[in-house]
Amino acid sequence: MFVFDAVICNTDRHFGNYGVLVDNKTNIIKGVAPIFDNGLSLFHYAMDDDLKDIKAYAKTRALATYPDFTQFAKKTMSKRQKDMLRKLLEFKFKKHLRYNLDDKHLKIIEKFINDIAKELLSE
Repeated sequence: MFVFDAVICNTDRHFGNYGVLVDNKTNIIKGVAPIFDNGLSLFHYAMDDDLKDIKAYAKTRALATYPDFTQFAKKTMSKRQKDMLRKLLEFKFKKHLRYNLDDKHLKIIEKFINDIAKELLSE
């Protein structure tokens, strides 16, 4: 979840919007629940001026639970997550027929995702 939040620049992850799956009979935690509440991600509130330097803008986004996306994510990454991140090095959005941001905005976010994946994979 923390790696995904770093990739999408989700500024709203807090202790009330993630969960675990629990066995109802034993009350034992079975795993992490699917990720939800990503509405404040992918530079949702960014204006055109903010997009001119998306990396600088991303650094201004205050996080609810930890101080830095990449440093925290790097500390929690598994080999499986690193393998999945490699697929994002050349990520491109597939445009929806009706619901899209403009091409310029999408290209900027694609580049951010490519760059953050590269940064997370670096030592």
